[in-house]
Amino acid sequence: MVLSALIPDELIMDILSRLPVQSLVKFLCVNKSWRSLITDDPAFKALNFHLHSSDTNSNYLITIPNEFSSETRLCTVIFRNNNNNGEVSNFVAKEIEIPFRTPTHFYRVLCSCNGVVCMSGCGIYTNIIDSLYLWNPSVRNFKMIGSCTPPGDTNIMITRHGIGVDHRDHDVFLLIIRIIFYYDVYEGTYNGEKKPYTEVYSLNTNSWSRIHESVVVPCLASDQPTAFVNGAIHWKALSFSSRRCVIMYFNTSERVFGEIRLPVNAFDSIVGNQWRPTVFKGLLAVIVISRVFPASRKKICDIWIMNEYGVVKSWTKRFAIPITLEDTLFVRPLGITKNDQLLLDLDGKLLWYDLDCQQGWILGFHGVQGSFDADTLTESLYLLEAIRE
Repeated sequence: MVLSALIPDELIMDILSRLPVQSLVKFLCVNKSWRSLITDDPAFKALNFHLHSSDTNSNYLITIPNEFSSETRLCTVIFRNNNNNGEVSNFVAKEIEIPFRTPTHFYRVLCSCNGVVCMSGCGIYTNIIDSLYLWNPSVRNFKMIGSCTPPGDTNIMITRHGIGVDHRDHDVFLLIIRIIFYYDVYEGTYNGEKKPYTEVYSLNTNSWSRIHESVVVPCLASDQPTAFVNGAIHWKALSFSSRRCVIMYFNTSERVFGEIRLPVNAFDSIVGNQWRPTVFKGLLAVIVISRVFPASRKKICDIWIMNEYGVVKSWTKRFAIPITLEDTLFVRPLGITKNDQLLLDLDGKLLWYDLDCQQGWILGFHGVQGSFDADTLTESLYLLEAIRE
């Protein structure tokens, strides 16, 4: 008799859900029931991700060049080696190939969630994105998603995206939201007579659905990657009503937008427009690059934490990190990993700064500022059942 037949299904699910993703991929050929559980059961995938999301061995950093000059499309995956202490050699890097080809030579990260990266093949100055790619690097599978652009002059449209967990599907499926803003040439604003067009793609139904026109989009969202926390997708944005920098959110359960005011005095010495929302220890956070003095080239990276979601008075400045590299002109905040490491782009150099031990390391040099995207991911089983297209 097969041993698995003697073990209750509940126990098998409990045991398998605790195993690493790479081990589960190897178990797909054990028997049909295991394969069905691992590839087809969304609740099992969500449970496996939940159990491993706080495991430092399941978290990794991925850096992806925006443009490839050859047929080889290699990006870098970086793991932290927890067996050593405080040296650059603690980081283990390996190259993996992006398994899909875009019509162009561009590869751009739009957003990510639960181990899945949402990418496009368009350049940074492209207004409309027609095709998206969902890619899970940990299982090497991807899915191409097409979408139809509403009729009109594409020269006056810009597209923004976000990705998160669909709370209408019991927190086990992912969704993508797509917002198209129309520029009103007479009013000189994206908040003119023609309101933004919004639609949602569900990984559950594999289809797009229009959000009702009565749902108001209150801000012009930035094209930087989003942050998913507290059941909502968050964008760096500009409020239509106050004309101030704010965080715009989309609640995936209620299907509504809103805005959150930023910390008071957070931008007193802001350098350009270098700030972005992120997540720190499960809380909404903001990374702000500021100067010590307006005329000084010395910069400070401030990290503000919203201790009570939605309550502006609960914003607290948690860190003020000096950027000590000499002659650093360009600083781009990239986010904070689940292991509490701050990621910055310093003139094309990738900085990994440990917020706990307050030490930083330069992990790589890409040569040109803003020439790569970086994101922190957790191994997951999402898209494992997808067929490569």
